[in-house]
Amino acid sequence: MSELYDRLTEYSQSDIYPYHMPGHKRRLQGYPLAEICNIDITEIDGFDNLHHAEGILREIRQRASKLWKTDASFLLINGSTSGILAAISAAADKGSVILMARNCHRSAYNGIYINHIRARYLYPESVDDTNRFAGCITPDTVAEGIRECHEAGERVAAVLITSPTYEGIVSDVQAIAVCCHAHDIPLIVDEAHGAHLGFAKGYPDTAIHLGADLVIQSLHKTLPSMTQTAVLHLKGDRISGQRVERFLSIFQTSSPSYVLMSAMDLCMDILEKEGADRLERRLQDLDKFKHRVERLRHISCIFPDDPLKVLISAPSGHMTGKQIYDILLEKYHLQLEMAAGTYCLAMFSMMDDEEGYDRLAEALKEIERSLENQDLCQPHMVSTSGELPKPTESMPIHEAYDAPTVLIPLAQSIGRISGDFVMLYPPGIPFIVPGEEISADVVRYIRESTKRKLSLIGLTTGEDDFLIRVVDEQSE
Repeated sequence: MSELYDRLTEYSQSDIYPYHMPGHKRRLQGYPLAEICNIDITEIDGFDNLHHAEGILREIRQRASKLWKTDASFLLINGSTSGILAAISAAADKGSVILMARNCHRSAYNGIYINHIRARYLYPESVDDTNRFAGCITPDTVAEGIRECHEAGERVAAVLITSPTYEGIVSDVQAIAVCCHAHDIPLIVDEAHGAHLGFAKGYPDTAIHLGADLVIQSLHKTLPSMTQTAVLHLKGDRISGQRVERFLSIFQTSSPSYVLMSAMDLCMDILEKEGADRLERRLQDLDKFKHRVERLRHISCIFPDDPLKVLISAPSGHMTGKQIYDILLEKYHLQLEMAAGTYCLAMFSMMDDEEGYDRLAEALKEIERSLENQDLCQPHMVSTSGELPKPTESMPIHEAYDAPTVLIPLAQSIGRISGDFVMLYPPGIPFIVPGEEISADVVRYIRESTKRKLSLIGLTTGEDDFLIRVVDEQSE
């Protein structure tokens, strides 16, 4: 059990009167959330301070460091977003260049923006010709990116990649780390979807063990923890731990939630005692699931590097990812993580059980039978919305984002400079960022995504067309 939770519970049951924040005063009996609020405190005597940890919070940090085998680990109560912002800020000075995977989360682009950094992009390989979602970043791509920066006279402050990706694709982190370190460049890995890696056989290893200098993990994505809980891990001395702490104190709230921190402590307790066994049982469940769906012809399951992810598509093109997603939700009450153009994503965790796999397998088999009884002569248009466009940068992100902008119809935007991010959410990966020229490919990507009713952020609905924000030509 979490020591912090035990102490919070003990304190809530004591006769100490709270002449301090928070304002609910632990007096919400009879109201919703009363049980949670009973252990919701501020930095009072005996409970330490996250930004100057010397007691129980320091012990939890040390526990995380020991569990993941790091030189230092930091608790994140503002999610992986705060860790990514701190990592970029600690690694790269203003005006420097960072080499980053184009399929990084929006928080990485925000880190580029606020630090006035120049981004040079590494484009992931495409996984297959049908779904075309982002694959891995290869060591050769990193080496080429570093070489091109050096030839242009640019010093690379850090390399940033995402592994596993949202769809569960893992890059060769070890080889990439060797490549980076040969040039004395630190490697930052957004491993938000991989907090479970390294704890059981049959799973990829964690970037922490493979040479990465900073690794950011979301506990809440695949481990038994609450939303917003994450950790940032430091290995080696290429990036200053003191700078990391400084920027964490900037990007994290000064009133950290003890409820969230106790959830992180409990998560580590479960991971230590049951993690390997639960993860290995998920592999057994997955093997049974694969056997049950392997003969489906109209519905296809793709099994990426991360065994906790399953991608579902209709390879013949007779159903879109969104249609499969909607059927699974509306008819079978199965809520998937996301839908893209040609596929949808089911996420599992160490806390799932055989029932979760069985219900999905049975639903897919029923959908398969329904497709067999339909006229499938006319397939739906094959989507390209998984393939990231490659727009050209016309000005740095920070200059474009701070420039005067105007909203114009999407049809009139080709050739203009984007003044905002446009992205599918989830997963929150921009396909156009401020400062990039809007190409015909970008507009086509947007049109196709909206036609398939995918969740787009960064557009405004106009009378006759979608509106997109561009840099005012008079300010260029």
